[in-house]
Amino acid sequence: MTNSHATNLPLVTVVIPTYNRAHLVTEAIESALGQTYPNLEIIVVNDGSSDETERVVTEGYGDRVTYVRQENRGLAGARNTGIRAGHGDYFAFHDDDDLWVSSKLEKQLAQLQAHPECALAYCACLEADTEGRSTGRLYLHSGKGRTGDNLGLLLKRTGILPSSVVVPKWCLERIGLFDEQLRVCEDTDFFLRVYLRHPAAYLREPLVLMRTHGEQKSRTDPKLRNFQAHAHIMSKALEILPPERERFRPLLVRELIWAKLRGLQMRAEGLAWADLAGELIEIIRSAQDLRYLHRICGWVADLVAAWSRAQNPPALPSGEQVTCLARAIAAEAGGRGHSRQAWQAGVYAALAMSWLGRGTLGRAAGAGARAKLTHLPVALAHFAWEVIRAARGRQGGLARPRLSRQ
Repeated sequence: MTNSHATNLPLVTVVIPTYNRAHLVTEAIESALGQTYPNLEIIVVNDGSSDETERVVTEGYGDRVTYVRQENRGLAGARNTGIRAGHGDYFAFHDDDDLWVSSKLEKQLAQLQAHPECALAYCACLEADTEGRSTGRLYLHSGKGRTGDNLGLLLKRTGILPSSVVVPKWCLERIGLFDEQLRVCEDTDFFLRVYLRHPAAYLREPLVLMRTHGEQKSRTDPKLRNFQAHAHIMSKALEILPPERERFRPLLVRELIWAKLRGLQMRAEGLAWADLAGELIEIIRSAQDLRYLHRICGWVADLVAAWSRAQNPPALPSGEQVTCLARAIAAEAGGRGHSRQAWQAGVYAALAMSWLGRGTLGRAAGAGARAKLTHLPVALAHFAWEVIRAARGRQGGLARPRLSRQ
């Protein structure tokens, strides 16, 4: 349904996908209906709900919204259904548990019209409690955006959230819709494809309330499929990386390795050492560009520690196994970003710091000595890097939050 009070203004299609949240979706609809921007249509896509969603929406709003029901296809499928049903010059995505400030669309449309080169507009977001009341705190890193090239920010995990986004129709026609093969991280995939080719417009003013509640999946949800999806997304991005964006290849490779190692870590309990080491080496072998030596070696140490803890009883790999692993990684990675000796020293240094943190002093001293003998500058640099990371309170890289909010 189009609320066309001012037909000289571009039409905005608001897409609200919902699944079993009849008790929340009405608040999302009300915040869309309450926008100061007058020319919009609201499409609610019921993604196979089994609750009272259909009755609540159809009886409560009638022809003020367009209601579409489909079999469950996930967020990507629901958003795509809404896009295909829409007629807008711009599309805004509104998750069913979030709320908009009344001036959101008006301000973002003005921002996009002031920056016609930008393929989307997004804004800062505030946390809200279960009742939808603002806590006054910025949601994660959503306050650190910028107008212009956002690819580097996205890869550094600066928050962009679907409910904060308005996209011109031309962007969807050029970039494509959400990837329905992805049941998680579909927003990350979409934003990454946009940012590979286009700048974005950012409003520092918080215009979205992100509700936190028990039904919301955690950003650190440990399900294996999250990391498999992330690896799939980064592999796709590397395949379509434009020539003028080659400088971002190492960052994309870093993300790909992280996702694969994190998935391997989750399966460590059921793997013998030979299988674990074999898969790890294959991950390193498949990487195109390996410049983040200290970070990757730190992830290797995290993986080894996870495998050790998963054994029954807990057990460390033997000295011979560690030596073979360090040499194999050096053989595969050497020459891609750093020398063979540098990679071998990095693995030893990372393991030394990992074992030191767990009180295994003898193993830590042995690995540290091997790191220094193999490549003293790299060993010292890695030790300094780990100390600085610890001083800043950073956790191990394999456990850091994912890009997307589910």
